[in-house]
Amino acid sequence: MSDEDNADLWNRRRKNLRALIAYKGTNSSQVCKAANLSVNTLSKFMRGETHTLRWETLERICKILEIPNAAILDSDNPFSESKTRLYELIEKMTDEQAEAELERFKASGLLKR
Repeated sequence: MSDEDNADLWNRRRKNLRALIAYKGTNSSQVCKAANLSVNTLSKFMRGETHTLRWETLERICKILEIPNAAILDSDNPFSESKTRLYELIEKMTDEQAEAELERFKASGLLKR
């Protein structure tokens, strides 16, 4: 992934996180307190002073926001109900179940790898 693509991804995550925090009717400080994070951690990220966060930090924030997986922040529409339900299912799968589904997608032509 190029530096530009990586920056675009983190900007999308920042934008989606901002939208989800507002949608949930909370703010960065409340989320940080509930996730046991420093308020500066999220505030600096939201202002663009910090360009990335650790994945573990994103997962903790998403848990507080009741988002099943931080990968939702990578999507163009973090409010997609069907994608949210799909992420919830994926989280419950064993590795063997996930591998079987990947093989099924490959066989159907939906996945080309």
